[in-house]
Amino acid sequence: MDLSEILNLEVDITTSGLKFEELNYIEHEGGDEYLGIQFIHSFSSVLDRILISSLDLDLLNENISEMFEEYEISVEVDKSKTIGKSVKQYQLIINIFKDRDLWEETYYV
Repeated sequence: MDLSEILNLEVDITTSGLKFEELNYIEHEGGDEYLGIQFIHSFSSVLDRILISSLDLDLLNENISEMFEEYEISVEVDKSKTIGKSVKQYQLIINIFKDRDLWEETYYV
């Protein structure tokens, strides 16, 4: 993926009304190519934490995949802040990329 493709994905997400706090371009090692883009949104109010912990991630992944048909999607919910055994913040992380093998090999190693 080149920079213009990444920027187009950013515009698509923004114009769809999805609001994310963080945006990361994931670069491929040793070149001007990108693996994909990562969007992150944090949820910390009590109602938000209840809703996000109740999400059907498979259904969310499927629905977002329909928006970006030519890309692969990965949706995760991470516990980003805990105090004792109580979760105080969750993060919704959406990754959009073209090659799952390359993404997992490079990004998750």
